[in-house]
Amino acid sequence: MAELTLSAADIAAAITKGLEGYKPSVEARTVGRVTEVGDGIARVSGLPDCAVNELLEFEDGTVG
Repeated sequence: MAELTLSAADIAAAITKGLEGYKPSVEARTVGRVTEVGDGIARVSGLPDCAVNELLEFEDGTVG
């Protein structure tokens, strides 16, 4: 079986090549957790800025 050898320079070059064109971005989002679902009603937690009967947009695009 052939022996595989990699140098630190080869690894660094591969990482550098993989990061070419990478553009980091920042996006502020408020994320909560669905704790219960039933009869078309979702109970959520972790959304301090939301009020009772407020429509929310879920991760899959559903609004309710």
